[in-house]
Amino acid sequence: GSVSGADHVHALIRKRSVHGYRDPASPGQVLYSGMATTTPSVISAVALIGEVDEDPLIMDFDVLQERLRQVLLDLNREHRGTFAAPLVIPGGLPEFVGVIQDLGSAYPLTRTLAETLNPLSVRVAAVSGEIKFAADPPNPDQMDGPAFDAAGELLYLARKEDRLLLVRGEEPSLDTMANALFLVLYRDMQGWTERQCEVVRLYRRYRRQADVAEELEISQQSVSSSLSGAGWRALAEAEDSLRRVYPQFTHERGRKSGKK
Repeated sequence: GSVSGADHVHALIRKRSVHGYRDPASPGQVLYSGMATTTPSVISAVALIGEVDEDPLIMDFDVLQERLRQVLLDLNREHRGTFAAPLVIPGGLPEFVGVIQDLGSAYPLTRTLAETLNPLSVRVAAVSGEIKFAADPPNPDQMDGPAFDAAGELLYLARKEDRLLLVRGEEPSLDTMANALFLVLYRDMQGWTERQCEVVRLYRRYRRQADVAEELEISQQSVSSSLSGAGWRALAEAEDSLRRVYPQFTHERGRKSGKK
């Protein structure tokens, strides 16, 4: 529709149904209680918002909601140290919001979401900046600030340009390079078969073709063929380049912050 990116993220915040930082599958279990405050506080972190395209011909809405809830739960638990506030979902919507400590974590999280929910399209925007919390403990209903406003606008652009991920930090040249690489990787991913996507996802976990073959009950040669067809070597090299770039980004951001 005509809703702006900022209006979109504000709508997400208003509609958020998961209160506090709780396990999406077990609302009574608090997973995170950091940054507790009795007055509104402002932190410098990365606002991350995303959405999943609905397609009833591919996946029933209820199934999508459950799969999204489960993958967010897994990410929150497996990457607990990554989050300032874990990923949560609004009620009844295939969308998610969270706060991560560093921009470099945006791609691995987004990649996992895309590979798990394939063939549905996932879009994510991540922006470094000020984030406001106004609850004790911090409550997703009350997350706001410039970083979320900018992330809302960036998600709108990602949707318009059919991108997997757009990021914005304090080094525009690095953002440009990273966003271009994300786009190339996403275009490759769109050409994968479901089997190739599944093999790549499991190979990331196990790092041994024999283990992937055992879980999928296929031959190791089939695993090797799927990895080759998905362009695993080029993919791994590109992702390694991202890991090398983002420590530099983090260093530059910290050095600049120290000058203020």
